Amino acid sequence: MEISTVTPPCPQCGYNTNNKLPTIPSNTPRFAELLRTNECPTEQEESRFRSFIADGQSSLDTIDTRIALIKLLLAKLENDRETISLAIARYKEPLNPIRRTPADVLRQIFVHGAGHDRSARECRRSTPHALDLESPPWVFGRVCRRWKDIIVYEMPSLW
Repeated sequence: MEISTVTPPCPQCGYNTNNKLPTIPSNTPRFAELLRTNECPTEQEESRFRSFIADGQSSLDTIDTRIALIKLLLAKLENDRETISLAIARYKEPLNPIRRTPADVLRQIFVHGAGHDRSARECRRSTPHALDLESPPWVFGRVCRRWKDIIVYEMPSLW
């Protein structure tokens, strides 16, 4: 006794391993002749051609339906991927190492970035006016509240 295994179709795309494509009739010299001429097929040939056309059209319809379902599924998967990708990027932001950089390290970076790590004479010549909004203290202070607090309250020498 042979046990036949019938697999149910995929609920998302309709694929089923039991679905087979219709057998395409062989390309015989007679068929080539019918294509080349205006000769009528025999009743048996006509019956075989019509049967193939009906089975083939049914297979095409099934395949078209599956393609449409798969396109919908793919669009949903791409949307889900984009949603998760954006969420991952957002949740990585608070973990950025610059957020954990100690204040003393930031102060050194600000001093170096403002050019105050040079000699006093060189610094006085190149130090821009404190009201220049493009000068380093102003630029650093616009990054975030923590940086602004360090620049304004802990480093008045930068101004």
